Amino acid sequence: MPYITGREPGLAGAILDEADIYCGIIADGLHVDYANIRNAKRLKGDKLCLVTDATAPAGANIEQFIFAGKQYTTVTDFVWMRTVR
Repeated sequence: MPYITGREPGLAGAILDEADIYCGIIADGLHVDYANIRNAKRLKGDKLCLVTDATAPAGANIEQFIFAGKQYTTVTDFVWMRTVR
């Protein structure tokens, strides 16, 4: 995704600037920094949708799991990263 720069809004900047467009954000502090989540909320208001990629292990007390043939490891209580081998 193109970055926001001083001369170009990039995709994210263009979406945040358009009042009629809904957008989603993975609000875990890893995919998107918390400061950017707060800024997106201020700019989009009720048109910001929170998204998760943690549906497979949600609510489980596990350190590792396999999803779609790939192994994942717990990073924090709510964030998992793919284990690269």
